[in-house]
Amino acid sequence: MASRGSPPHVPASLRSRNAAQEAEEYGYEKGAPDDFDEHAPLKDDGRFTSYLPSEKGRGLGNYPKTRRMGTGGSKFWSIRTYIPVMAIGVHTGYLVFLYVFYVVTFLKPVALPEKSAIWAKENDQAVTFIVTILSTLIAYPATSYFSGAIRYALARFMCGPGPVPLNVITASVTIANGGLLLPGRRWWWTIGSVLIWITIGAQTASWSTLLTPRNVPVTAKLSGTELDLSSQGFAKLMAANEALVPELFGNSLGLVTQSGSAAVSTQFSLPSILNFNSMSYFNSTGGSLPATWGAWRSTVSTTSGIAIPGTLTFSELSANIETKGRKVFPVSFQMTQQGFTTRVECKAVPLTETSSPSVQISALQDVTSLGQSLVGGGQGLSVGAGLMTVGCTGEGYMRMNYDGTPSGEKSNSTKSEPVLMNTQRDAVYGASCSVGEANGGAHWDLILVGTGKYQFMGSSICSVWPLTTSLDVDYQDTLGTFNSSLPSFINSTREWNKKPSPWLGQFAVDMFLRGVVSQGQSTRGSAVGDVVSEFVGTGIAGEDLTKSADKVPRVLEAYVRGVMEFSVTLLRTVYSAENSTLFAASGTTIPPELRIPMNGTYKTETMGWYQESQGQAAITTLIAPTLVALASIFLVLFSRWWTTRPSWLSGPWKDVLTDQEKRSHTWFDPGDLLHVIIASRAGGLASLDFPVLEDDVEGWADGVGLRVAGVGEGVGFVAK
Repeated sequence: MASRGSPPHVPASLRSRNAAQEAEEYGYEKGAPDDFDEHAPLKDDGRFTSYLPSEKGRGLGNYPKTRRMGTGGSKFWSIRTYIPVMAIGVHTGYLVFLYVFYVVTFLKPVALPEKSAIWAKENDQAVTFIVTILSTLIAYPATSYFSGAIRYALARFMCGPGPVPLNVITASVTIANGGLLLPGRRWWWTIGSVLIWITIGAQTASWSTLLTPRNVPVTAKLSGTELDLSSQGFAKLMAANEALVPELFGNSLGLVTQSGSAAVSTQFSLPSILNFNSMSYFNSTGGSLPATWGAWRSTVSTTSGIAIPGTLTFSELSANIETKGRKVFPVSFQMTQQGFTTRVECKAVPLTETSSPSVQISALQDVTSLGQSLVGGGQGLSVGAGLMTVGCTGEGYMRMNYDGTPSGEKSNSTKSEPVLMNTQRDAVYGASCSVGEANGGAHWDLILVGTGKYQFMGSSICSVWPLTTSLDVDYQDTLGTFNSSLPSFINSTREWNKKPSPWLGQFAVDMFLRGVVSQGQSTRGSAVGDVVSEFVGTGIAGEDLTKSADKVPRVLEAYVRGVMEFSVTLLRTVYSAENSTLFAASGTTIPPELRIPMNGTYKTETMGWYQESQGQAAITTLIAPTLVALASIFLVLFSRWWTTRPSWLSGPWKDVLTDQEKRSHTWFDPGDLLHVIIASRAGGLASLDFPVLEDDVEGWADGVGLRVAGVGEGVGFVAK
């Protein structure tokens, strides 16, 4: 009879029968040994000891009972199967996408669709947030399967014939779980874990940097045609339209003086802008006509405007780029076009009635008072008119046809346009003489004389040689200044291939005289005289008149050149109009024989991806994802290759694996805490002397190695 408080005595036969019944009822693979009394008190000698033997003396009856809880899951989801498949598959896919995306966006810009690009441009913070979330989602599987690759490699080595050092197991699991190894006996392990931690964390930053759309340049080729001023066909056309063309510019003569003033400012390194036809020309028009891909309207001849068709076409332009109404992104393009300029040489020459050429200024109407003004009864207006007669006599002077060919007649005299003047007779007179050259060419001498307050100008002769040119023209938008959505800021930068074009000379000279001398003169003074006064002084208040007069030719050269270049821009405009009446033989469009090709490059920006624009910084975005992917693939392939070598399998610890061990090796995951608990419970670590937690645990782990092997009828950790 058992005493009170003590466990009842159970006969051995009954214990065996009960164990057998439990085994049958609960699925134990083997029952507990008959000679084990679970109620026997444990011996307390100050430290934990196990009743279990060491690995060498283990027997089936000395280990805890195990049982199956079911048939288990699909073998595919075991660590031996899905981890290598997914790690290699996911990381290979990432590498392919990473480098294909990088190469494609490195070779040329990849643009977002126009609406998406505009939204991204105007909502940069939202774009950053979305891309960061996407990058995090991309980086998470990479990190997860990098961890899986570490656990897979560790599992294969632990399930092999040789033990794995416990400190290696601990470090591997810590890194696989995204942790850092604290400083200890092996400082280089700590440094390595920090580098791995940084690399893993940098994946999100790398993907975010790579995938965030940013401003990227977009280029395309432009080509088209324009009126060829250098062709002989156009020279004949100028002669045919001699009486018609000059009358087309009455609406624009007021701008002629502005074009001269802008050119003079440029001569003295002062930036200037000439606004004309909704375009802004920097310094001068260069004799070019704006090139566009869409129709625009010109107010050269009428205030209502005439349509100028666009002639440019695009090639190699991304389909995502819309060329019209790009109000968010800057637009510019550069064209090589035909331009016009003049070689101008001015010199101060005392001209009198007896000089060659001779000059005589006379009054058409003396200065008289027109009475009180009609408005307000103010002071009366004094007005007069003058005329300059020039005798074009001397070597080379001859009459020229309108197309620049000699007429065969000697020049006699020419008269200036009537000039208004006030009581002080403040006026600038101008006239021209044509000069034939020995080589068959021609040039024109402009005779300019100042009187009254412009007397400091004296008399000057400006020789003019008309030239067609090839011209580089830059077109830029003015978003930052004028909120314009068009590339309406035009700058002619370089000119070359200059060719004499005498058929344009008489037209350019006439436009100068009409616009500057006639239109630019009033009772208040002269437009050209005021510009010259501004830049060279007037000799008033003790200034040296001689010193001021030395600058006059330089100012006049720039002024004449600017006016004549602008005049030819006007000429191009009326000939290029949509319903031009100047082509009698070909209707209202420029005939093919009068066209010349022009080419250029279109530039804009959009939102998208272009790695080359980021320079070497773009390459750094590849480092972290590449290292993580290659490390994962290497761990899987290397561990599998190493643990399947014949020399490894035939090592000194080689065991004949049971079916249970094979199954356990397939499923064992050292990163899964449940697996670690189950493997530890098996009892294979009974021979170890475990330290207490405050002892040198790391030092103790240096001498311990573990592997996964059969323990009794089960599988668990076995110590070295």
